[in-house]
Amino acid sequence: MHLNPQAQTLAARVLVIVAAGFAGWAMLGVYSVGPSYEGYVAPAHAFLRAALTRDSAALTRQGADPAVVRWAVQAGGEDVAALRALEQGLSLGSGAPKADTTVVWFSAAARGQCVYWSLRMFFVSPEQARRIGKVEVYCATRVTPRGNSEGILASLL
Repeated sequence: MHLNPQAQTLAARVLVIVAAGFAGWAMLGVYSVGPSYEGYVAPAHAFLRAALTRDSAALTRQGADPAVVRWAVQAGGEDVAALRALEQGLSLGSGAPKADTTVVWFSAAARGQCVYWSLRMFFVSPEQARRIGKVEVYCATRVTPRGNSEGILASLL
C-alpha cells in the first residue's frame, strides 16, 4: 500500500505525537512526587504530648492500641528526655504505605549520649480512622554511624 505525501506527513506527525506522549508518561513515573506524609505530624506531636503527661485517656482517644498506651505511659515516666527531645524538635522524615498500615519516620536532634532520635510510627487503618498500632524510638549515638541506630527505648511488637 502506497500513501500519498500528505497522508505520509500526517501519519508521521501522529506517530511523533504518540511517541512523545508515551515518553512524557514514562518520565512522569520517574519524576513524580510521592504521597505527602505531612498529615501525620500533628498526630505524632499529640501522641508525644500525651505520653509526656502520661495521659492514657488522650492516648486511647488518639486510637493507640492498648500495648502502645502502656508503652507510652511507661516511657513518659522513664524516658522523659527522649520524648521531650522528639516532641520539641520533631521533623518529618519519610513514610511508606504497607498494606493497611502507613509507616512514618520522624527524627529530632538530641544532646548527650544521642546525636539524634528517630521515631517510627505505624498508623493502621484508613485515613479518617487512623490508629497507632506500633511505635519505635531509636537513639543514634556518637560512635554509631548514621543509619545504624541503637534502640534505646523498647519497641512494640
